[in-house]
Amino acid sequence: MKTWVKTGMLFGAMLLVSPQVALAQNAPADEAAGVVTGVATYRERIAMPKDAVFEATLADVSKMDAAAETLGTAVMENPGNPPYHFSITYDPRRIVENQAYAVRATIKIGDELAFTSDTTYPVITRGNGKEVNILLKNAARQKTATETGNAHGKVPLENTTWKATRVNDKDVVANENRRAPYILLQSADHRVAGSGGCNRITGTYMVEKQTIHFGPMASTMMACPSGMDIEKDFLQALDQAHTWKIQGNELEFYGEDGGLLVRFEASETK
Repeated sequence: MKTWVKTGMLFGAMLLVSPQVALAQNAPADEAAGVVTGVATYRERIAMPKDAVFEATLADVSKMDAAAETLGTAVMENPGNPPYHFSITYDPRRIVENQAYAVRATIKIGDELAFTSDTTYPVITRGNGKEVNILLKNAARQKTATETGNAHGKVPLENTTWKATRVNDKDVVANENRRAPYILLQSADHRVAGSGGCNRITGTYMVEKQTIHFGPMASTMMACPSGMDIEKDFLQALDQAHTWKIQGNELEFYGEDGGLLVRFEASETK
């Protein structure tokens, strides 16, 4: 009798526990929240006041000619001094494997932008992980550099539409069947808009003094009667770009070996 009672109690306990175990095993994986973690810092020795606000944002940056869609945000009020450790929670069901996602960060003091990341940091898809290390740049210094360049009569690198006139060793001749490739570097979010001559392109870029680097570029998939060879070379040139130089109304990109990759001329903003 004692043995029967103990076995019955054990069986009853198993009945109580088993449904919970089964539920845990069968719970859909996409119900768990995704998390991107990171550390942000800046190089200047500047103490943050109490009204400073740090914000890191995870966004879908793959859509053509559209504002980035925010998937999650981490906000820290009165964050103190760097480094800033943050976690951004997102819904994994909103992730599409062939699309691009990236993290940006800012620090505002009151209503003024004090620091910002000057490039996007890719995460989650396309071989990227879920951890980022972000270097924030002084927004006031970036603005001053741009204004100084404009005051000297130079065509600014950013927020100017640049039309390609030469790719590698080939002159680009536009006609009714072939448009010239062009790019527009948008300083507000460090995104590239433009065209390869046939397909529209978009992506990200990073500029530091005379160096420039482009992130993965996305494009439409149309086929054109001519110009596809120039478009291929143009996109490859952007991928290899390392330094830049502006002379008059012309912009030139050079590779790491110092060879000319692309020459542009300033055009009207599209």
